[in-house]
Amino acid sequence: MKITNKTNFLTTIAILIITCLLLSIETKAETQVQDNIEADTTWTQSGSPYIVNTSITVQPGVTLTIEAGVSIKFDSGVSLNIEGTLEADASNGNSITFSSNAESASIGDWGGIRFDENDGGTLNNCVIEYADIGIYIYRSSPTISNCTIHHNNKGIRIFNSGSPQITGCTIRDNVRGVEVENLFWDPPQPVVTGNSISSNSEYNYCVMMGGFEWNTTVLDARNNWWGSIDPDVIASTIHDYTEHDCPDCEHLAVVDFTGFLDGPEGNPITATDTGETYLMGGTWEDTTLSGNYYVPTSYQVQSGHTLTIEAGSMIKFADGALLRVCEGGTLTAGNVDGGLVIFTSSESEPGIGDWGGIRFDENAGGTLNNCVIEYADIGIYIYRSSPTI
Repeated sequence: MKITNKTNFLTTIAILIITCLLLSIETKAETQVQDNIEADTTWTQSGSPYIVNTSITVQPGVTLTIEAGVSIKFDSGVSLNIEGTLEADASNGNSITFSSNAESASIGDWGGIRFDENDGGTLNNCVIEYADIGIYIYRSSPTISNCTIHHNNKGIRIFNSGSPQITGCTIRDNVRGVEVENLFWDPPQPVVTGNSISSNSEYNYCVMMGGFEWNTTVLDARNNWWGSIDPDVIASTIHDYTEHDCPDCEHLAVVDFTGFLDGPEGNPITATDTGETYLMGGTWEDTTLSGNYYVPTSYQVQSGHTLTIEAGSMIKFADGALLRVCEGGTLTAGNVDGGLVIFTSSESEPGIGDWGGIRFDENAGGTLNNCVIEYADIGIYIYRSSPTI
């Protein structure tokens, strides 16, 4: 009897040891990836981590689905190229991680995720880190939400046409947070809103031009946290048309950071401490202004839009800022029966040349009636257009 009990006890211990070993082996399991994805595929938690040894492509018409909690690690220089669809949605679970396979990870270890022309997908609750370009978007419009994109050379790069939606993300500790470049006549139109974009060492948002100038385009970067509540500080982290000490920047698009937040997931700041409403970026539709406004960088009336400024309004401009009426845009300010519309410097002791002035581009239109334009470099600049003053 004693021998039987002892045998049963030893058998039980052996089973427990074997079970633990099997569990340990399963926990440490990993999946090596070397081949392109040529059929609909799902990467699961049970196969995680996935080690990608060479650059792979999700082929056209094919979907790669990645479950919540999965970790993907990439060898040096390796990229994940999307010519089909990537669905990495961890909205209902632990985040999905795209990272370096190096023992001691560093910026630029692997290539990044690349969405090619007309391809799509979703990245939701993902971490993208230690890549050269975390997410490269070429003429495509993926949805990127609630992701942490950090420790990359470039967090997100958007090149040429496409309208990716980027919301609820934390984009920080990269060299450049968001980079947008145009080459041809169909510029990219990303919507970057509700994010935290800060502490990127060179620029939080960088606009570039590879071919056609696109300085009549306004890029939507409204309602983000930029690491500061000072619009001048925010503007210094954005490289675009409004950068005054940059001769080539006059060819670049304008980044509209209206409604900048007072903290991560915070509330929009819409007015200065003295009550002037912030005016930055440009028009998104026909717009009417009434009251007192402050322009910290520049503001432009886009083609097809009319900006109406009601009598009695005052617009103050920061150093170098200007009001630009683009080709096909219209500015209508004041009327003979009301109070003055005043365009002036924001300086406490204003002087000649404080701000840029009002500029009418080729084939722009408008009327300035009963207005005061003072302390500008060029009060009204008219280029191949015929406004009424």
